[in-house]
Amino acid sequence: MAPKRIENKSGTDRHPFLLSVDDVVSQLGTNLETGLTSRRVAELTKQYPPNELDDGGGVAWTTILLKQVSNAMILVCTFVYVYQMECKLIFIGSYFCYGALFRC
Repeated sequence: MAPKRIENKSGTDRHPFLLSVDDVVSQLGTNLETGLTSRRVAELTKQYPPNELDDGGGVAWTTILLKQVSNAMILVCTFVYVYQMECKLIFIGSYFCYGALFRC
């Protein structure tokens, strides 16, 4: 019993780059000079769906922004920045407060 011929998605028994030009033309049912016939195009259109991208909704820009801002490293950096600014404000406030007390 002979082994079954396994075809890949392109319709050839081996990858097209491994075959000669004439073998690819004969296996795909086309012509080098005229290309595909109208009948062959109709057959292939029924067999294979159109090569189009799905127009499904994309990701909203607000979701992307929220994910970027809620990143752990960004949150740590923001916390450190706010803490540092608070420490500077406390230092400046205490400097003016104690400076006014000791000037009397």
